[in-house]
Amino acid sequence: MNNLNIENRLIRITSDNEAKMISTTKKIGLELNLQEFQHYCCTAHILNLIVKAALSTGIIPESVKKLRTFISIIRNSPKQMNKLKEYFKIENAPFKMPLSDCTTRWNYTYYMIN
Repeated sequence: MNNLNIENRLIRITSDNEAKMISTTKKIGLELNLQEFQHYCCTAHILNLIVKAALSTGIIPESVKKLRTFISIIRNSPKQMNKLKEYFKIENAPFKMPLSDCTTRWNYTYYMIN
């Protein structure tokens, strides 16, 4: 911050909810003697934790859970992937590579379904 000459202008930091991050940002505020300094938890990170928790409960429809399993099997098996490509050819539809769900990004579930 000193090298960039922004230590006087720092008023908030946004980070994930990890205890080390919260502790570090508080320390930065104290060391720089910033009166209005605040730490904000990242809303996207909180949303990701909520969706991740929801995926492990009965809130999410069984069809989404089955789709996650189906895509995982297809993506991990070249034989199954080739069969899927054949079905697309039979239907004269452009092949779309199935996206796997990523537990660290909540919107990947949406992309997987789409």
